[in-house]
Amino acid sequence: MKNVLTFLFILSAFVVYAQHGVVMEYDDKGNLLSEQTYSNGTLHGQARFYYEGTKNLHSAGNNHNGAKEGLWFFYKNNPFKEVYAMYHYSFGLYHGSYYLIRNDTLEKGNYLNHKPEGDFKKYTFKTSSSGNDTLLTLVEEGTFQNGLKNGLWKHYINGRLNLEGTYRDDKKDMLWKEYDLLSDVNKPEVMREIRYDKGVLEGKWIQYFAYEKGKKTATQIDAFYHYGKLNGKYISKDDLGVVSEGDYSEGMKMGKWMERVKEMNAIREANYFDDKLVGKVVYKNMAGQLIQEGSYKNGVIDGIWIEYDKNQKKIKEEKYVNGKLNGESTQFNSSGIMQTASLFENDKLISYKIYNPLGTEVIGEYSLTGGEKSVSPYSISVSETIGDTLLNSVYVYAGKWPNDLLTHFSKYKSTLPLTGAYEKTCKGKIIESGYYTKNIKDGVWQYFYNPSVLWEAVYSNGVVTKETFSELPSKVPFKGDYIVLWPNNKTRFEFKIKNGLRNGKSKWADINGNILKEVKYSDGKAD
Repeated sequence: MKNVLTFLFILSAFVVYAQHGVVMEYDDKGNLLSEQTYSNGTLHGQARFYYEGTKNLHSAGNNHNGAKEGLWFFYKNNPFKEVYAMYHYSFGLYHGSYYLIRNDTLEKGNYLNHKPEGDFKKYTFKTSSSGNDTLLTLVEEGTFQNGLKNGLWKHYINGRLNLEGTYRDDKKDMLWKEYDLLSDVNKPEVMREIRYDKGVLEGKWIQYFAYEKGKKTATQIDAFYHYGKLNGKYISKDDLGVVSEGDYSEGMKMGKWMERVKEMNAIREANYFDDKLVGKVVYKNMAGQLIQEGSYKNGVIDGIWIEYDKNQKKIKEEKYVNGKLNGESTQFNSSGIMQTASLFENDKLISYKIYNPLGTEVIGEYSLTGGEKSVSPYSISVSETIGDTLLNSVYVYAGKWPNDLLTHFSKYKSTLPLTGAYEKTCKGKIIESGYYTKNIKDGVWQYFYNPSVLWEAVYSNGVVTKETFSELPSKVPFKGDYIVLWPNNKTRFEFKIKNGLRNGKSKWADINGNILKEVKYSDGKAD
């Protein structure tokens, strides 16, 4: 506990026991805390207080019959005696004019019996660049009555009128106006009109224009509030027409609404119940043409959704269940012919099909399975038609489940390892089949490039350990030349075979007939 030493300076030899004169109070380190004048044991006269542990003056003024009276000054905690507040007192209560500095603001006003009364102004201030002047900028002004804001009040931003309206018993009341801060400072332009009843939004709410990303727009709003919530007709317009139009009930959208959707540059016609979209929803372009339609259920997209092109032809159809894509999603060309078909399960793309331009044949099919656990890889089964050749293969993918499977597969195909069954078909006939393990051939592979000869090879870690050529369908060992041609009739393979094994030269060539590799064999083994 602080130890306080008090010294009494007797001004009259006849006053012995009652305090009379200046009483000085010190802390236990000898620092002066206060100087107060007493008369007959009562505070009366000058008084000074100091910040504890310093010699800095805290406040100074006069007491009268035991209470603060007249003008009192309050100082910042520094040795320069900078005044930050000045109050008038009467019988110990705030009474009369005052000013108060808080951080970078200055308040000026009046008190009556310890309650704010009359005119009030608040400023921000800063020192001029020369350091010789203090620049004041008005922040707000108004009047107090019996300690509460009453009457006209004005609020400013950077010295410009921002808000203007009436207070009643400290609550916003009746009409308030919001002004454009960029309009003529001498003739500010009203941007919004807002109405209150005892601090609660009530009545017509009007916006004449607004700013978006710093640019003035002609966005007008006409709305109505009741007990602080939007109720009744609401309409918003700009230079392009209606932005949104509908009805509110207790602050929630209800019934039919028309709203512009910026992201789609479209108008949405929909129904709301308790602020949630329900039932049929239609999107139209700015010319009024249908571009998309579907439905919502309890605020969530649900059911069949159809998208149209500029000629009102269906180009896409999707199915949603409780906000997620489920089932088949199809895309069509301008002639109404199906071009792609996607299968979804709870927003995950499971398979994807690509059709030929006539929509009569699948030329590409991709399916994604596995990955039930975060550490499990996915399998991408691929069926692609290139010219008259069909390739069936399986790739392994260990990343995050791709939303756009085809784009993802096309981008990463070269880095995705083949793992699983592989099959190549030409004109409906199998020409290659086998199994891959991480891009390496493994196990038995069969080649049917020559439909009358089965070429069979056994692989171990990508290396052929056994190879035979047999006549079909007898399966007897083949003897002769095994020749495979490119589509341009140039030789692709030419193997010399005896007793089902390579004997003699084997040649491989590119599509132009250029020899790529030539190896001589004896009884199936390279010399």
